[in-house]
Amino acid sequence: MNYKLIRRHIILTLLVLSIQVLVLSRVDLTFGDFKYIHLYLYPYLILTLPFRINKYFSLILAFVIGMIVDIFFGTYGIHAASLVLFSFLRPAVFGLFEPKEGYLAGESPSVSKNGISWLVSVASLLMIAFCLFLFSVEAFSFIYLSEILLQSIFSFLGSMILIILTFILFNSKS
Repeated sequence: MNYKLIRRHIILTLLVLSIQVLVLSRVDLTFGDFKYIHLYLYPYLILTLPFRINKYFSLILAFVIGMIVDIFFGTYGIHAASLVLFSFLRPAVFGLFEPKEGYLAGESPSVSKNGISWLVSVASLLMIAFCLFLFSVEAFSFIYLSEILLQSIFSFLGSMILIILTFILFNSKS
């Protein structure tokens, strides 16, 4: 990674984390007793890392970002664990959708290079695993399976819209 790319990722990380903890944590998308929509943008930070990044660095970065979110949300490692799972699954999911010519070293996912259908496929698999794990750990019991599934599905849908829009805005030409 060159210094320009590193600087861009640092600025993007600060921006996305600020949006997550200052804005999205306060968004209340409840409709009467329906309180199942939570918006998560911060997995975007791990999704946009270069394809061939060191997996250990990616896992450590995911843990640090997740712990920062946990500090502001008042949760104790739930977001860190979920984002580490996201980071752990990332290479396998990328492998499922890898083009015949492969990914170039140093290249990051982008709409212009990989296409919107690739983005939706990859991000969907990673985000549904992220949401299911996050809400399962949060509930800490499968007695609440219906709530876990409802929160996972609706949070997945809302978060995917945010991630796709952010991807289009920030990564369409990179």
